[in-house]
Amino acid sequence: MTPTTLTQTVVDGVTVLRIVGPLTQDGVGPVLAAFALATAATPDAPRRLVVDLTDVPMMTTPGISMLLKAAGRLRDAGGRLVVAGAQGIVDDLLRRCRLDALLHAVSDAAEAVRVARAE
Repeated sequence: MTPTTLTQTVVDGVTVLRIVGPLTQDGVGPVLAAFALATAATPDAPRRLVVDLTDVPMMTTPGISMLLKAAGRLRDAGGRLVVAGAQGIVDDLLRRCRLDALLHAVSDAAEAVRVARAE
């Protein structure tokens, strides 16, 4: 199985973290350190982040925990995390657990960048 990867870009001043692969017990490990660093609540860290889940086919508790911790760090620092592109069972999981509102989930990364810039 190909390990989960994370890439970081900046679009219109908003940091976009694109995750490719499952956010499961095994999938979170390869990206956790880079994700924590990218979502750290430090004075020079970005306050508006988009997490693009378009290529995340599966998410379990470790992935949910990773997103919730990052959202909390950013919220406490006056920022916001916007989740984009969740599909299939990942979208269903976020909606059933009502995390789509807490994490401000939108349909795609372009919309997420607009939302992140507007706040």
